[in-house]
Amino acid sequence: MGKTTVAAPARRGFTLIELAVTLAIVAVLLGLAAPSFGRLVAERQLRNEARRLSDAIFHARSEALKRNGPVVICASIPADPCGPTRLWHEGWLMYADGDTDGTPDPGEPPIGHDGPAESGVTMTGNRPVAHYLRFDWTGHARTVSGALQMGTLEVCRPGLVGYHVVLANSGRTRIERMRGTCP
Repeated sequence: MGKTTVAAPARRGFTLIELAVTLAIVAVLLGLAAPSFGRLVAERQLRNEARRLSDAIFHARSEALKRNGPVVICASIPADPCGPTRLWHEGWLMYADGDTDGTPDPGEPPIGHDGPAESGVTMTGNRPVAHYLRFDWTGHARTVSGALQMGTLEVCRPGLVGYHVVLANSGRTRIERMRGTCP
């Protein structure tokens, strides 16, 4: 009788070369996708900042209606609340303006406040809304002098398409995408 040979069982798994090639392909694909993903995250942060500002304005308007009196939301930092040199991306303060002078006084406690925008994001308003917004008891936007207050706040990050938060006289806002990229 002849000898029978039994074949060795086949080994399963990857060789070192197959694993190295797979890892190299994954690394190249991640290298190509990372910049696009970073830009996507930055664009989403910019949109969120525009929404945060619009929501704060809406909240100030609702407070004016609820309190049946003027409410101001102004660009602010804790050391200089509502100063004329403050910019919206530094944060904001909201308060009931009982004496209708447009400045926060000790007898006018804050309704709310919010901190600065994400790093690299700027928020600037045109002249009527550069430093503050004031809502009267009807919810309409009015300056301290009583004039209509309408304007546009630009939310930007260099190299990205920014957003405009547009304030209508009615006190309502809308968010629009800018036509070009931010400087």
